[in-house]
Order: sequence, then C-alpha cells, then structure tokens
Amino acid sequence: MFDFLKNLFAKKETHVRKAFQFLVLENAYGVKKNTWYRLEHWQSQNFLKMETEYTDEWKVYSLEEPIVGVAHDNRIVDFIMMGDKPDFKLTCQKEPDNAFDKNAIKIIGTATVDGGIISKVLGYLSAETAQELKDEEVDIRPVYVKLPTSSANSQYEHDYFELSVKVLVRSQKYKNKHKK
Repeated sequence: MFDFLKNLFAKKETHVRKAFQFLVLENAYGVKKNTWYRLEHWQSQNFLKMETEYTDEWKVYSLEEPIVGVAHDNRIVDFIMMGDKPDFKLTCQKEPDNAFDKNAIKIIGTATVDGGIISKVLGYLSAETAQELKDEEVDIRPVYVKLPTSSANSQYEHDYFELSVKVLVRSQKYKNKHKK
C-alpha cells in the first residue's frame, strides 16, 4: 500500500541534486501526520501534501496561504535540503524591522541536516495577510508544496516551486483562558 519513492529535483544555478523522500499512497486513508505524500492517481508527480495537527487553542485563519518570495536567494535549495527531514518544521515570526513592510511575517524552515540543526527563511506571508494579522498571535502548518523540476522545457525551475501553509491564529477560548 505504501511505497517510498525518491525523486531527483535539481536547481541548475547551484548544481544541487538531492533525493526528496515522500510517500506515494493508493488513497488518503490513514495518512501519516507530518509526512509529505501524493496519491498514485495525481497527474503531477511534483505536487505533495502534508497533514498536520493543532490544538483547539488555535483556529484556522486560512486553509491554504501561498508563501511569497520563495524564489529569492537559495530558498528553493534550502527547502529541498530540509523539507523531507523527519523533524522538519515551519514556523513564522513577525518582523517589525523589515525595511519593506513593518507588518511582515517571515516563514522559517527548521530541520536537522547532516547532524546539525539549521533554520532558513523560506519566504513571507503576503503583505495583505500580514496586515490583517498584525495584532494576532500567528502560527502556521505546511499544507502543500509543488517541487521544482529539472525539465528541459522550463526556462526557470523556480517557476514550478510553490509552498503553501495553513495559517492559524489564537482561538477565543485560548484568549479568554489567558486574559491578564
């Protein structure tokens, strides 16, 4: 029922090649939490989803929020290097000193790579979302990734890279419980 599949994804500019591990499933029943997967019948072999959990101290603000700025610097390479590690985690952090947007919320990926813990900025929530959430306590969970390809038909590999998160805000229940 479950097959491990390794695919090679490359970024030409930096000549990085790495196997990105994920599950290929017949159906979505019993999907293991915090593991990238795709269903056998999906047409895109580069589109992966992840199921995650959160407590009732959080409520969903957005089910799928695309991360902006993922194509800058080496963010694609950074994600590919850590995205499939067992301890991979996405967090968000408000960045009031951001020169472009005082409400900016950056997305940080963290994982153990080659025996050491690394943390890299992978992008940002959109300016509109950051503005709406400026007074909220925010958390995120990975939802899907569309990995880059090494297709000879693509001019830029990062055109095919997308990362989307579920945006969470503190629930009213939590706020009531923790009033000062």
